Amino acid sequence: MDNVTQNDKILSYLEEGNSISPMDALNHFGCFRLASRIHDLRSDGNLIETVRKSGKKYAEYKLADAGVDAPTRNREGETQ
Repeated sequence: MDNVTQNDKILSYLEEGNSISPMDALNHFGCFRLASRIHDLRSDGNLIETVRKSGKKYAEYKLADAGVDAPTRNREGETQ
């Protein structure tokens, strides 16, 4: 039985220096709800940046640089 959660897999992927999009999450980890997993990881104290793809209707996520606070964004993608 595999006890490694999607959150664990996604965090490990991000820690390797990768960014992740919803399509990446689906293809690599079978994750249909990346935004929910990112919310969980942020709730656990991980600093994750949201990178909106210009002209696209999706976001990519990456770990924030050490010592830099990740911006908080509302549902419309506006920085708060």
